[in-house]
Amino acid sequence: MFEEVLLDKQYDIIPPPEPIRFIIDAGANAGYTSVYYANRYPAARIIALEPDDSNFNILRQNTLAYPQITPLKAALWIRPAKLKISNPSAPNCAFQVEEVSHGDSLIEALTIEQLMQQHEIGTISILKIDIEGAEKELFEHSSCQSWLPHVSQLVIELHDRFKPGCREALNEALRSTRHTHQTRGENDIYTFTR
Repeated sequence: MFEEVLLDKQYDIIPPPEPIRFIIDAGANAGYTSVYYANRYPAARIIALEPDDSNFNILRQNTLAYPQITPLKAALWIRPAKLKISNPSAPNCAFQVEEVSHGDSLIEALTIEQLMQQHEIGTISILKIDIEGAEKELFEHSSCQSWLPHVSQLVIELHDRFKPGCREALNEALRSTRHTHQTRGENDIYTFTR
């Protein structure tokens, strides 16, 4: 991840045209992308979500010197819920989540709407999503139509290899939007025009 973000510069992309004020880094892992964004856009507030304990502890350490980054031990989801890691033996960069009603070590699920409300975000300048297949649920759910108009740029790694239908769900959700598309490394970048 360090190599992809900081050496290969997979997030060194053409930013949206307006000033970068708010960034959500969903699936922040150890925080390399959040740190990259904090250095590139020092005036931006960054919300970094990571569900796994070990990754989150590293994320917190890596972002200590950046007061504009708010690390949250949580996962992006379609509704407020409790989640668990469904593949705990996977590598730390490939954890997936699933919704559960009870159990140990539950993870808080947060929605885009909750994040926007709690952090008083009107427009998400950059929404970075690397959530190991949960993007399928995120973009299949009708609620995405309420927050997509508030996103200036979407940077997403799709995981059809883990969960078939991710790209199809995203393409359907973006069908009525005006946007440009580019790819960089494993990321698809959509810049929206209003």
